[in-house]
Amino acid sequence: MCSGRGRPRGCANVVIRGCYDTYAEKFAHENDLLFIHKDIYIGIRRNEEYHESRTVTLHFDENCQMCLLYEDFCQGISAGNTMGGEFMREMPEEFHRGCSIEELANMMPEAYFDQIMKNAELKAFLDSYADRDE
Repeated sequence: MCSGRGRPRGCANVVIRGCYDTYAEKFAHENDLLFIHKDIYIGIRRNEEYHESRTVTLHFDENCQMCLLYEDFCQGISAGNTMGGEFMREMPEEFHRGCSIEELANMMPEAYFDQIMKNAELKAFLDSYADRDE
């Protein structure tokens, strides 16, 4: 997920985020900066009756690890309701380099299937990720 072997002393806090095979990645490599792939929106599931939603994003953390970021939103009108929040989960065990978009869609809850299958950015990432040596 990461590129950039070390960080120059003067740039210890510089991180370049972008997509693979773009100028952002090239710039990071040329300047020995840390490159982390940008997050990719996967989809949203809504429950209109209860005014709740869950957004899922393919997230790359500061250690360049890929995970799923879940963001839950709800009204929070009852005493036990926390009004949502966010949490991260590891990628499904079945996920692998070379995973197709359809394979990934089948690993996720059915509510996200069509959104994943139509997600050109996610497909481009999976295709590029499959071809990398990292």
